[in-house]
Amino acid sequence: MWFDDEVISGKKLGTVKKRARTPVLNVRKRRKKGDGARFHKLAAVILVAAVAVLLVGLSWYGVKWMGIWLFAGNDRFTITRIAIKNDAIAAQDFIRGEKQINEGSNLFAFDINELQKEFLERATSYKAIRITRFLPDTLTVEVEPRIPVARVGRWSSLVTDNDGIVFPAPGRTKSLPTIHGYRKGELGPGTRMRGMAIAAIQIVSVCDNPRLGLAVETVDVGDAEHIEVKARYGGRSRSISLTWEGMGIRSAETRLKLLRKLGRWVQVMQSEAGMNRTRFDGTYPGKIYAL
Repeated sequence: MWFDDEVISGKKLGTVKKRARTPVLNVRKRRKKGDGARFHKLAAVILVAAVAVLLVGLSWYGVKWMGIWLFAGNDRFTITRIAIKNDAIAAQDFIRGEKQINEGSNLFAFDINELQKEFLERATSYKAIRITRFLPDTLTVEVEPRIPVARVGRWSSLVTDNDGIVFPAPGRTKSLPTIHGYRKGELGPGTRMRGMAIAAIQIVSVCDNPRLGLAVETVDVGDAEHIEVKARYGGRSRSISLTWEGMGIRSAETRLKLLRKLGRWVQVMQSEAGMNRTRFDGTYPGKIYAL
């Protein structure tokens, strides 16, 4: 029967043979929904930053050009008078000679801060310089020279001021006391004295008081523990090994302690025991001994 034939042939009545599906590999990566938003945000940030940088650059150039147009390129600000006070030769040479700033120059053609900085770095014998513009056509220059208080080294033309700044001052130093004991070449123009040398400057400064009657001649700072002071008193040259509490520290308190110690030395020199002595020991607290 046809039914049997269908069974024999391996088919069931009323069934349909299904075709096998071939698996397909999807190699296309799915894009996350948030990736597009992040990309747009990043692009926007970069664009804003680039525009900001461009605007800043344009603004800077605009301000610079406007400044040149209003000031450095404006004939109204042509210098007609330069007043260099105190007749400072160094300032004259620097401003008029080297920098070529003269009558006829523009009042805004140079940077005042840079000029002042460069002058003080090179002219170490000056403590300050003030360059001022007075509109529309005047430039004033005022310098403050350093005042030497002691020579640095026995045969050197270098001196120091009360701040400990070393600078050259040839021909004006013979009457000044001498601070020595530094190694050769250790100090030069523009350097600052430190350590025991600060104590030496304090000695020179305090002895400037005429009530003490001490005229300092030399101060030796070669010893790390004390300083050796040679001074004239009562018509004689006398010397003392000296220390005091806080020596080398700048303060009103340590200055007063030094003044008391030196006053005590004067009292000992006036006493019968020390009147004819020339060597003293002042390394003990509150005591001065005639040797």
